[in-house]
Amino acid sequence: MLVGLAMPSVAVLVVVRFLLLRGLEASLDALLGREVLPVSPTVVVHVGSDSEVEEEHERHRHRQQVDDKRLLTLEVHEVGADERSLHRGHKHGDRETPGPQVHVGDRVGQAGEDQKAETLREQLLAFEAKEFAERAERYPTDRMIRYHLGEVALRQGDIETAMGCFQKSKDEPRLRSKAGHLLGRCFAVEGWHAEAIAEYRDVLNKIDASEAELELEIRYDLMVSLIDKARRDESEELAREALDICSSIARKDITYRDIRDRRRAIDELVKSL
Repeated sequence: MLVGLAMPSVAVLVVVRFLLLRGLEASLDALLGREVLPVSPTVVVHVGSDSEVEEEHERHRHRQQVDDKRLLTLEVHEVGADERSLHRGHKHGDRETPGPQVHVGDRVGQAGEDQKAETLREQLLAFEAKEFAERAERYPTDRMIRYHLGEVALRQGDIETAMGCFQKSKDEPRLRSKAGHLLGRCFAVEGWHAEAIAEYRDVLNKIDASEAELELEIRYDLMVSLIDKARRDESEELAREALDICSSIARKDITYRDIRDRRRAIDELVKSL
């Protein structure tokens, strides 16, 4: 459908939001050094169904997660390289030559770019939150929209909204495991580890065999909440349960997250109790 002056107001609103999102992403592309695809002067927008819009938002979220990882990797690499250069030079045989000098202005400039990227991420997140909130208001019984709104709220730190969304979206069978898992995380963020543990256990009891990767994540988060509650309550029983889970994860995948460090830490916790 070609966008023109006679377009209905709802479609115009969709186009404006689409162009706003494209503009924010183009700015983030420039900061990350990604190739920016040219936009034709004549913009043709297809106002699709709800499922198509949901798929588009899913692609945007995936790109944002990739961008976050790229920025973090670049930041760690550059800072680590700078630190090594400051403390030692380059060796040539038995001689050591001074490393490249790091100018304060370079660090300030990098900090400015990082701040711009962070601002753009916040704007994109705010855009997603507004979009899903409006869609949830229009379609109050759509659990998928409610789940996505909860995801965005959790990323924004709006735990109260996130918990409400996940509790409602758990009614949808296809969302039961994912929504229950994130609801448990919300409880853990609030420090309500008893509720988080109960939620994780409930999800694990009902999880489908095809969700093996998600099951591993839930078991890891359950272990973390058990550790925190064991320390708080000085409970050896909870600590040993956490140890059993940690051991099972390590046997399955020793490279999973920080499971090696967790294993040593839990050993020390059990001994102290």
